[in-house]
Amino acid sequence: VHNAGLAAAGSAEETPMEAWHQLFATNLFGPVELTKALLPAMRKKGSGRIVVISSQGGIRGMPGISTYSASKGALERWAESMSQEIAPFGLGVTILVTGTFKTEILTEQTPDYGDHNGPYAKVYEGIHTTGREFVDKNAAPPEKFALALSAAIDDDAPIRRRTVGPDAAGLYIMARLLPGNLVHKIIRKAMKLPAQNALKNA
Repeated sequence: VHNAGLAAAGSAEETPMEAWHQLFATNLFGPVELTKALLPAMRKKGSGRIVVISSQGGIRGMPGISTYSASKGALERWAESMSQEIAPFGLGVTILVTGTFKTEILTEQTPDYGDHNGPYAKVYEGIHTTGREFVDKNAAPPEKFALALSAAIDDDAPIRRRTVGPDAAGLYIMARLLPGNLVHKIIRKAMKLPAQNALKNA
């Protein structure tokens, strides 16, 4: 079970490369290295399951957490690719896509690299206002995640994707069924982001 994870806030432009390297090292390269070490024994045994913990940011790139979204998206693509490679050996992969939970992944101590008085100030304003309100009102207890994890371990399909929490399920369905530009507009309005061209020449 790959459950380690780091988060960081900030626009793609303002987040330093050090943060990009750190998040990819923890959220992607760590699981890849550990899995590479375990697979020979798992293949020899002929059974086993790799459970990868992703999040809403892995379904759709979310504003203000581009680094985190990119690392989780890459994690999901790796898991999907690997599942087809290892299925002939009796092994499987489950991707748990988590919603908002009361865990330490998102706290007041989460690194925030955004310049809140800079060019993206209006963008951050909407993100932080709606984001904090949503977390305070809707974050689920970690026990719900534990139940989903227990079920994931017993999956037997070559690959299975499970959403955990109504917000993750809603975003997953929306991203699959709606055109990308419509999803973009829905997220923008929900997070109270400035409209296209609103900050042009500002």
